Amino acid sequence: MKAYFDTSVLIAAVVASHPSYLMASRALRTAHEKQIQAFTSTHGLAEMYAVLTRMPLRPAIYPAEAWQMITRNVLSNFEVMDLGIEDYRNALKLSAERGWMGGKVYDVLHVIAAQKAECEYLYTYNLKHFQDVAGTWGDRLRTP
Repeated sequence: MKAYFDTSVLIAAVVASHPSYLMASRALRTAHEKQIQAFTSTHGLAEMYAVLTRMPLRPAIYPAEAWQMITRNVLSNFEVMDLGIEDYRNALKLSAERGWMGGKVYDVLHVIAAQKAECEYLYTYNLKHFQDVAGTWGDRLRTP
């Protein structure tokens, strides 16, 4: 089975104090144990780093720690979909045509990456946001 992990799930899986840590870390473990073929995107990696280094945690997660968390938990076990200029062009065009503003374009990029990887599921904790942008692909959305 191929499963795409969006940033909300990756963050929950690596931050032990996150309310969804238990379920997300179980999903991450299925990727580590090769029970599923796990995917994320280049965009998702950058988003994960940005969120980890800005979360209001005590103690804070510093840049080097965020890099280690990404390397150990994602880069070592996931296939990372590279989004190119056409993917970004399509995401921006679709967002403009639908009148979507702000960060919704980031959800569109995750959906495009999951489609590109031909994933059976897209794991997210932002179901409502993704249902708006996923179109006919919405039946593949799951929370871990």
